[in-house]
Amino acid sequence: MCDSKYRAKGKGSWLIYTDFQIVQKYSRIMRGIYNYYSGCDRISRLYRISYILQYSCARTLARRSKVTMSKIFQRYGKNFRVTEKIQGQKSSEAKTIEFTDLVTLRKNDKQKKLTSIERKTIENDPFHIVEHWRTKFKFYNECCICGSTESIELYHINSLKSIKNKEKDHGKVIRSQINRIQIPVCRPCHEDITHGRYNNPKKPIEFYNEFLAKL
Repeated sequence: MCDSKYRAKGKGSWLIYTDFQIVQKYSRIMRGIYNYYSGCDRISRLYRISYILQYSCARTLARRSKVTMSKIFQRYGKNFRVTEKIQGQKSSEAKTIEFTDLVTLRKNDKQKKLTSIERKTIENDPFHIVEHWRTKFKFYNECCICGSTESIELYHINSLKSIKNKEKDHGKVIRSQINRIQIPVCRPCHEDITHGRYNNPKKPIEFYNEFLAKL
């Protein structure tokens, strides 16, 4: 994200993502660094890192849109406030993300008035962003059966018991357990399926296939 002289540069491997996702990734990195070093006395030393991340984000957005950095700042503002519509079954929901620089993080921290005991130390590398694609629907979408956005959980189509009964090879059993199909459902629908109260003639997997076709 910077050269040997600490000058910000764009991250070419992130050009495949949308503007919303790019800003989200940079914001997560800055927030992780701040949380990691929040207990230090000289927190102001992070201003340089905040500046590098902010302008690296601007250069990445500019490369993706093939425009100048000034136009990116005009389009999204200083903190790159980006809104993205996520299409659901019944309606689309607008979600907004912005880059949280050090000034914003310190300001929010003072407003929350967190004590050192209440704060949780992050031990992981803040630059290492992990996305679990198999559970991504749990956080960004709604129940594929009724369309609810509250208390989304994951329902496994194939139970472990049925997999063990069908497969005799231990290796195949392990691979089948890892690759089980998981669909996002709300808690009431999940309980109806689990406890045998689900009486819809259409199977959950059929709702899930229609759900994926609309994304």
